[in-house]
Amino acid sequence: ESNTNANDEDVSSLSVAGMYEQDEVYVTFAYEAHTTTLKEESTTVKAAKLGLGYKWGILDLGFAYEKSTDDLGNIDPKVTDPTSAVYNPCGGMTVAANCSGHGTMYFSARLGFTEADTLKIAYSRAGQVGEASTATGAIQFSTGLDHKINDRTTLYALYTSLKNENLARYGLSTAASSGVYSVNTSGDGGASPSAFSFGLRHSF
Repeated sequence: ESNTNANDEDVSSLSVAGMYEQDEVYVTFAYEAHTTTLKEESTTVKAAKLGLGYKWGILDLGFAYEKSTDDLGNIDPKVTDPTSAVYNPCGGMTVAANCSGHGTMYFSARLGFTEADTLKIAYSRAGQVGEASTATGAIQFSTGLDHKINDRTTLYALYTSLKNENLARYGLSTAASSGVYSVNTSGDGGASPSAFSFGLRHSF
């Protein structure tokens, strides 16, 4: 997207992905970059993701890793007071520092131990965030059980637990995470929410 007005942003993006599937193996890789230019200043946000899947009899395994980077450090408005209505979490960083980029990994397994019952587990870890590289990670563990009543109806139960480090404030939902940016530089983080879920899925 181009603009002739110098006060408007020029935006460009690149996105590529490749997938391979053969018998029990699945592999995918994706890369995306967003560049925003305003007058003579330019910022870029980039991310790459690798995904792996393997089916071994009654056991399904999955793994994904994503790495993101940016150069949003010290961009306007340079407001570093978290109580301000226009607080910028990148404002106190060095110019062009990696503000919120980080690495995240996810592992999952499904074990069908009977024709009707499947045990599921998942583990995910969010790495240290950008230049704020201390106490900004989090880990989450989930386990669940599916019981198939028939081809159209399944009962399920799920438990999940999330542990934030001191400066991280990830939540179990978007509403609980206090916005996209996951680091609270005031130190008001470190929550450990958990949840149970029970339900029934039926295909009409």
